[in-house]
Amino acid sequence: RVLASTSLTARECPAWSEVVLDRERAAELPSAAAVAHGCSVVQVHALASASECRSLCAAASAAAQRVRRADCLIGLVRAPIVDLFDSQSDIDACEALLQRCVRFVQAQLPSLAKALFGEVSFETVLRNSDLVFSPGEPALNVYTQGGCFTPHEDEQSLTCLLNLSDAGSYDGGGTAFWSS
Repeated sequence: RVLASTSLTARECPAWSEVVLDRERAAELPSAAAVAHGCSVVQVHALASASECRSLCAAASAAAQRVRRADCLIGLVRAPIVDLFDSQSDIDACEALLQRCVRFVQAQLPSLAKALFGEVSFETVLRNSDLVFSPGEPALNVYTQGGCFTPHEDEQSLTCLLNLSDAGSYDGGGTAFWSS
C-alpha cells in the first residue's frame, strides 16, 4: 500500500503507475524527471509472481527465525540479503527480482535509468561494485506482530520495495512517501 500526500495518480500504463507527491512540480515534468526530482514515485504492477513471493516469504521467515537476536527490534529482523540466506537459490531469487526491477526501469523509464545508472553493467545487482548502497543494503525486512520501520529518508536514488506477504494475511503495514 502506497500513501502519498496527494492521491493523484498522474501517468499510468499496464506495467506501472506514477504516484504524485508534489502535484505542482510533477505537472511540469515527464514521469522520469518527476521521479528523479522526488516529485513522484513509480508503482510497478506485478514485478514478482505470487509463487515467487510465497517462496521467498517462506525462506525469509525461516531465515529470520535463525538469525533473530536479542539486539533485533521488536517485531523486525533486518539483514543484508547476502547474510540472511544460507541457500544460494534464495539469494539468486532476490538477485533475479532486483535485476527485473533494474530492467523494468531501463525499459519503461530509459531516461531515468540513464540518470541513475549511467553505463553500469548489471550481470549482478547484489554484488555490483559499480553501485552504491546504503549501509546494510540490499536488505530484507521480516516483520512480525508489532514490528515497524521508523520513518526515514533513503540515501540512494532508487528503492525497490516488494511486499512478499499476501495483502490479506496481516493487519496494518504500509509505506508512506513525501516529496523532497
